[in-house]
Amino acid sequence: MSQKLEGMPQFGDSPIGTPADILANMVGLAAFPEGTVIYEGLKPNGELGKDFRQMYLGWIRKKIWGNAIKTKGVLDSTAAIIHTTTDQEIIDTTRKECPLMELLPQETARGKVASYDVLTARGAAAFVTETVAAQTPVSDTYASATKALAIATSWGGWTDFSLAALASQYPTRDARALEIRNKTWSLNELWENELINGSSPAGASANGFVGARAEIYTSQTANSLNINLNGADVTDADIDAAIAAMVQLNVKPNLAMTDLVTWQKIKQLMMSLVRYVNPETEIAWGLKALAWATPYGVMPIVASKFMNYAAGSREILMLDTKFLAQRLLLDSTMEMLAKTTLQQPFVIKKFSTLVDKTQAVAQTYNNNNWPATTTGTSKMARLYNAA
Repeated sequence: MSQKLEGMPQFGDSPIGTPADILANMVGLAAFPEGTVIYEGLKPNGELGKDFRQMYLGWIRKKIWGNAIKTKGVLDSTAAIIHTTTDQEIIDTTRKECPLMELLPQETARGKVASYDVLTARGAAAFVTETVAAQTPVSDTYASATKALAIATSWGGWTDFSLAALASQYPTRDARALEIRNKTWSLNELWENELINGSSPAGASANGFVGARAEIYTSQTANSLNINLNGADVTDADIDAAIAAMVQLNVKPNLAMTDLVTWQKIKQLMMSLVRYVNPETEIAWGLKALAWATPYGVMPIVASKFMNYAAGSREILMLDTKFLAQRLLLDSTMEMLAKTTLQQPFVIKKFSTLVDKTQAVAQTYNNNNWPATTTGTSKMARLYNAA
């Protein structure tokens, strides 16, 4: 095999630094069929054989840039030397939307525990008779609440072999970008589930934190904020009753979360009540939600894929985001770990927790074992056991 092959341009036909040059080096010599001799090495007679690597790279630049990229045409009969894929984009059917983590405020945290103070009772004013006697001041009641921050992680990595193999395809794929994207979404979904459902087996077990459902479940207030629908469909009266109970406690619901089935039933309910074919509103970054009128404005009702949609387990969580916050010590951050083998591990980490500022009592909670006592003070509302 001669070094100067007919029909193959020599190295240098495509100037260094062009897109074709960059692509050729990214693809590498793996673009050729298995068994192709690219460097003859040491011959039996002790002489070094011919090195075709630079020439082959030049040919790759010319062929890919001229025929595939520049002209956007179909590769000719030599296409067998390049492994092609039918679609550069990977179809992802696993990704779930995570609206709550984007809708709840984020606040900085200091140390390992989030601390805040809650005014639980205020001394009342009173009318008195005319007197010269000193009056006794009435006392206010405060509670200091704490919530431990949780450590959420998503581990990933890629091998050197995968980088080379995926880069050799046409179109090329970046193993690093794919892996970072996948593990980032895994962390987002873990976090979204925890915000709603709390320390459930599907979440982070005992290492997680108390979610919105548990905060409401444990509430003990003058008004019932846990409304049992007893297996019936939700009605407009049920939703308005929960709104009224919250407003009486000086909490104004501005966001409701529910499952997909209940969301559809509420939409059908609204359409039958107002004879309107599209009772929807648009909130954050184009997210569509049902618009329920309250005395203080519109309350969007958002459907979440993280809420149980089985009959008897459907719920509606009614929230006032002014009193909710994600206390962040460290937001989602990727850290490259030590490379000791032919692979590169990394971890995406997040240190944070959910704070319900109307909840002055620290709660422990597991999704399969509700607390035996309900001593909480949360003023959010929950409609549960819907058909």
